[in-house]
Amino acid sequence: YDVADIRQLRDDHNHCMPTKSNIAMALRWLVKDASAGDHLFFHYSGHGSQQQDTDGDEMDGKDETIVPCDYQRSGMLSDDELRSILVAGLPKGVRLTVILDCCHSGTALDLPYKVKVAEGGLVDVKKKLPHQTKAPSLADVVMLSGCKDSQTSADAGVGLAGNTKAAGAMTTAFREVIVKNMDASFHVLLGQMRKFLKAQHFSQVPQLSSEQFLNLDRCFMPEAEPPTVAPAAPSRPPVRKALSIGINYLCLEPGRGQLSGCINDTDTMIGIMKQVFGFADSQVCCLRDDRSQVMPTRANILASLRWLTHGAAPGDELFLHYSGHGGQQPDADGDELGGKDDTLIPCDFQHAGQILDDELYSQVVQPLPQGCRLWVVLDCCHSGTALDLPYKVQLSPDGRSVQCSKSQAKGPANSCLADVIMISGCKDNQTSADVQAGSLGTGVASGAMTTAFRQCISSSVTCHDLLLRMREFLKKSGYSQIPQMSS
Repeated sequence: YDVADIRQLRDDHNHCMPTKSNIAMALRWLVKDASAGDHLFFHYSGHGSQQQDTDGDEMDGKDETIVPCDYQRSGMLSDDELRSILVAGLPKGVRLTVILDCCHSGTALDLPYKVKVAEGGLVDVKKKLPHQTKAPSLADVVMLSGCKDSQTSADAGVGLAGNTKAAGAMTTAFREVIVKNMDASFHVLLGQMRKFLKAQHFSQVPQLSSEQFLNLDRCFMPEAEPPTVAPAAPSRPPVRKALSIGINYLCLEPGRGQLSGCINDTDTMIGIMKQVFGFADSQVCCLRDDRSQVMPTRANILASLRWLTHGAAPGDELFLHYSGHGGQQPDADGDELGGKDDTLIPCDFQHAGQILDDELYSQVVQPLPQGCRLWVVLDCCHSGTALDLPYKVQLSPDGRSVQCSKSQAKGPANSCLADVIMISGCKDNQTSADVQAGSLGTGVASGAMTTAFRQCISSSVTCHDLLLRMREFLKKSGYSQIPQMSS
């Protein structure tokens, strides 16, 4: 930053006193005429407080405030005022970074997304309900605050982390981490700041919140982000392919492993591909065990998976659906924390064997280039991590909190740069149910998860809303299985 682009208010200089009016004026200067590509930075160190909420937008009944030097006659600046001045008018493409080193500051800008990092790196992202967020902004607003709303933020004495003067503990922690690691990600910065403060015996817990959903692996300071390498320009127009596999196991006797709804599921899913997403017949391949020419044998499934991913290029859109039995068997290479590989079960499993999640990853995910997108829908038992994807999403019971965890298991040697999203019918330790004709409003037998997908999918639904709606649909229908999402 150039010195000319920085303004400082401090109450030991008469010409730049941090009065309420001067703070408000400086904040308006900060955001005035902001346009896409701008990075604005606001730091506050001082008292933070709370006052009675007068408009009903706070769950605890209290507005968070910052306290100007003339608060006794001019009052405080509430989070509603801060949001109105700083956030509400910012256009898309602007980044606003806010550092608040003060008490009661966890939600001091009323941003809709709040990030928590637990021990072991588990990330919990909670989203406010729409009616609790005033004047949503399209800008990228990120706030790092010194503590929770219920906590105080401490001063740090001379000598801490090389301080030659007294300083705020949170500002000291931020400086300590960011100077040593200027390209620290959101996740790393928050974790390292908490670790530093805990080691210095401070109880305050820094908080991270944002206006948009954050990719926590990105650099906290956008200037430190390495240049984006654009995917190689495709040598042809983008391609779309879809593969649907349905296995009723007609080789088995009824009641001894035979299913009734999986073939119907392929008809349902192909209908969704064509009617909702505009796939053409020529872009869709189907395997089903009631037709001898397209039997879902182990060899045919693997060959069809190779067809799906062969020659994939940036811009391509691929879709894989499987409805049938899922299984588990002992992990042979030590990459599973639970000691078991998840499997898909082809119609000839009795002599050809099952298809391991390791095989699925190497055949379906690993070959895909950056810029390619693959959607996977698995309606089978034990399918929660059936592609061994590193990121797993779980929703809280009320749907407001999204817990994102990164696998601690030994992942594949070569990671994939493509966008891969999988929705599976249940957790690894659950089974995925068949639905008989007449249940859930279906005219024919089907898989419960595929039925839920059909009821909830639209061309514009978000991943969050799709997972939430599917889970609610199955729960209301009396099914205990919980759809999972990973990426």
